Amino acid sequence: MLCVIRPPSRRVLAAMLMLAGGLGRPALAQLRLGAATDRDRYIAYEPIQLSLRIRNDSGNALTFEEYPGREALRLTCQRDGVLRPETRNATALIEGLQLAPGQERVLTVQINENFTVAKGGRYELTAQIGHPRFRFDFRTQPILFEVLEGAPEWTRELGVPELDDAAPIRDRQVSLLVVPDKPYPIYALQVRDDEFIYALKRLGRRIIAAPPDCDIDAMSNIHILMRLSSRLFVHRVFDYNGGLKQEGFRVLDNTTPGLYRDPDKGVIRVVGGSAAVEGTDYTILPGGEATATELAGPQ
Repeated sequence: MLCVIRPPSRRVLAAMLMLAGGLGRPALAQLRLGAATDRDRYIAYEPIQLSLRIRNDSGNALTFEEYPGREALRLTCQRDGVLRPETRNATALIEGLQLAPGQERVLTVQINENFTVAKGGRYELTAQIGHPRFRFDFRTQPILFEVLEGAPEWTRELGVPELDDAAPIRDRQVSLLVVPDKPYPIYALQVRDDEFIYALKRLGRRIIAAPPDCDIDAMSNIHILMRLSSRLFVHRVFDYNGGLKQEGFRVLDNTTPGLYRDPDKGVIRVVGGSAAVEGTDYTILPGGEATATELAGPQ
């Protein structure tokens, strides 16, 4: 019997697969597997998190570990247009897991740490669990998600401040990406060098007629002033690793907010507009996203 579960609160794919055994006779499900990603669309290099739910309906206590000739957990990932899927023995993620009869556990798997999913396209992911006390392995229905590649609208090189004045200066590349998300394109911040991606942060909806104001201060902090609505702006400050240090909101008055950089000291501040008031000018939605109050709807 195959049952597909779609939680109404978000568009994710989850599956429960119950295998039959014996001579064609139906058998009661012994392990129930549910799997879901936290999104159905990701930006390239954005962390992809898989939740794997396991329930023991076998009536027996089970311990999962490395078995000779059999994998306790196997992950398979395939991108559209690629004939051969990638597979990983992920037994280490489930090593030592103990399930009492009727017990249910949820495992979190970071897909990026197991597969290369940086190229744009549609991906198909499955998880398969085995145990020597069962004749069959248990496998989830394929979970589908999409990876989107962003295009840089603004790019800047910065140096990493060093305590040792004689040390080589490490460089980072900062990019403001336009990502073709749905239902509308969004902006994302990417911080990287030739070896690592240090940050990939979603910033909000792209307003074509009002591109963000971006700059780097003397301490290699990244300043981004973005328009969220016709009159609401958000000013975010990130460090050179992409960590958020500061966030403030301003509204349009008889002047328009903009970034000003002191040419002698390299200090950046927002000029124009006036300070926004939470609850009057903007609302913080569940999950931390800010929106103009007139767009937030009834609370």
